Amino acid sequence: MRKAASAGNAAQLGMFFNRAYAMPAAASTSQPISRAARKPAGSVAIGGELTGIYPLELPGGWHLIGRSPLRMFDASAEPPVRLSMGDRVRFVQITPDDYARLAEEQG
Repeated sequence: MRKAASAGNAAQLGMFFNRAYAMPAAASTSQPISRAARKPAGSVAIGGELTGIYPLELPGGWHLIGRSPLRMFDASAEPPVRLSMGDRVRFVQITPDDYARLAEEQG
């Protein structure tokens, strides 16, 4: 499955502090979703045809396919959420060095 460089719109926000759900055509799995251990903040996962980004460390059963160094929810920021309904979301592959740099910039 190839996810990097696919794009979609933030089709739904919710459940947990701006957990974003997008529907890029390249993202799908027919494997069942199961309840599982907590996922780290920034985890990118798919369930069916939806892609979700975990904004906080949360329990979840979606299939993890990557991580984002970008903070999706920050209670001290204004606004506290990174995405809004209809925002264009694009997933790109980055190097471990880029991940570390972007995570550092997030604080």
